[in-house]
Amino acid sequence: MKLFFFFFLVINSRLIFGQTSVVKGALIDQITREPYLFERIELIGTGQKVNSGVEGEFLFDSLTPGRYHIYIKNKYVDDFSQDVNYWFNVTGNDTTTIIVEATLLCVYDEHKNDKRCPECHKKNEVIPMSYGLLIGGIQKKHGKEVFHDGGCEITGCDPHWYCRRDHTKF
Repeated sequence: MKLFFFFFLVINSRLIFGQTSVVKGALIDQITREPYLFERIELIGTGQKVNSGVEGEFLFDSLTPGRYHIYIKNKYVDDFSQDVNYWFNVTGNDTTTIIVEATLLCVYDEHKNDKRCPECHKKNEVIPMSYGLLIGGIQKKHGKEVFHDGGCEITGCDPHWYCRRDHTKF
């Protein structure tokens, strides 16, 4: 009976004193409000690193009350001043929800709405990029591709256009 009471006390003390919190978050673009997909998010000082999901979502668990620092390396530019630093507080044994707004510049975004080739400065040989599994091969019209195959992997910073004349992705 004493042994049972001892284990009961140990288990309950861990439940009472060892409680931790969860942080659920989303990583979104500060301007467009679109989610950032598959970005590496690091919780400094804890060893926890996660990737954001398809809706920009992420989760850190087993956190005790305190102040925390999220760091996101901007993989699209070499300038560390473009990296994201975000601080937040965890106050108790609960779930904290945060929205991290960032501007992670992508070299291809400057051409997103402008299909003029940066090499020849023309539009007539520019076609859209297509990503994913191609079933049935590349579609052609008058012997020319109507889109260029970008492959199956999407990184979040991918070319939007392809110039058939210069073989340039942009």
